[in-house]
Amino acid sequence: MDSPPTDDTKHTADPLITEITHEEEISDNHSMKHTQETVNKAIPVIDYYENEVYSKEIPKYMRGIQLVKYGNLAESLQYSESIPVPKLDHKKSQILVQVKAAGVNPIDVKVASGNIKFATYALSLPTVIGADFAGFVVDKTDKVVDFDVGDHVCGTQRFPFTSHGTHAEYTLVDIHDATVAKKPKVIPFETAAAAGVAVIAAYKGIIEQGSIDDANKQEKRSIIIVGASGGVGNYALQLSRLINRDNTVIAICSAKNADINLSFGATKTIDYNNKEEFEEFVKASEHQEAFDIILDCVGSNEYFDKLSRLLKKKDGVYCSTVGLLEYFGSHGKFSFSAALRLLCKIGYRSMTLNGRYTVLNTLTGNSSDILKRKILPIIENKRLIAPIVTGHSTKIVAPIISNNSIIPLKYAHEAYKKILTNHTYGKIILTID
Repeated sequence: MDSPPTDDTKHTADPLITEITHEEEISDNHSMKHTQETVNKAIPVIDYYENEVYSKEIPKYMRGIQLVKYGNLAESLQYSESIPVPKLDHKKSQILVQVKAAGVNPIDVKVASGNIKFATYALSLPTVIGADFAGFVVDKTDKVVDFDVGDHVCGTQRFPFTSHGTHAEYTLVDIHDATVAKKPKVIPFETAAAAGVAVIAAYKGIIEQGSIDDANKQEKRSIIIVGASGGVGNYALQLSRLINRDNTVIAICSAKNADINLSFGATKTIDYNNKEEFEEFVKASEHQEAFDIILDCVGSNEYFDKLSRLLKKKDGVYCSTVGLLEYFGSHGKFSFSAALRLLCKIGYRSMTLNGRYTVLNTLTGNSSDILKRKILPIIENKRLIAPIVTGHSTKIVAPIISNNSIIPLKYAHEAYKKILTNHTYGKIILTID
């Protein structure tokens, strides 16, 4: 067994989001106290994998979770130890990655449940599904020059528009089609696997759609995050404060997650289950046309109808992270009438909204540059933090991962069920040993 070659590349933090000093981060004592109160169970310490090695010999078959049919999760997902390891196409720029950890996203659950069959035209059942990954490069084609065998890498596949899922021991990554970057050695695989679809969506929703750059980052902004407790929302909450610590950030979440969202930088939380509190917030005169950015990670008509009036005229942006597939792909088939209704809805909202309305779609395109140059440096420099260790002073940088959210690959269906409840905090990770 060979040790991976040392990667001496220094990841420099993006100056756009380096405003908070180490003294202003959550203290270890605060983190531990908060974790114990919120998660109320022991949290495992995740090693940094300094001595981790990759498999020099590539097996013929691998373990993984296959989608064998659409529908009930207990029947649609099947664990197998005899899945053929995907083979490189030497006409393309591909790397074969031995997966050590993989993230589970709502899109995975929607695909398995058969809710977006229109988007799964590239899938031929049975197939391995999943998008986010972190692991080692174990093989590559001659066309690949930016990665070497043994490199630590992480990223996200363009799932479901690819047949190479990540919920297995190996995944085939086309570096021109997928989002992939070298993983800094100090970032655990579990953490890196969580920095996929969710953090890219948060970055695009807050920074890109908010038109934030070095020239205007010092401007104080007011931001609403709907669904602040989810994977995207947790990242968006932190990024909103990292841009400028004086920003006002309103987290709309359940009451049970209020304290943890406050500890991650929320100025105030609004309990969406408390109708009186929510209506009072919406109707308050000081909130009318007061917000620069509304990031909606839920996508319901009710939130848009009530919150859109709070957006600033002209310069404000209402961004929904619930992509286009949710609107006309969720009924199992495509129809021109559904597509027309979608376009009319977007057009109507764009015309009637005080500011700008946008629907974020993170399933298409290559976001490797954002991951490499913008996101991984701030994770490496501990700008995105989460209290997930117990009995130690070490801080692991990640979205929230409690020990009941780190699940062995064999029990992936349990992870899918957790996502299906819509009541998870942060990310759920599959580990592949």
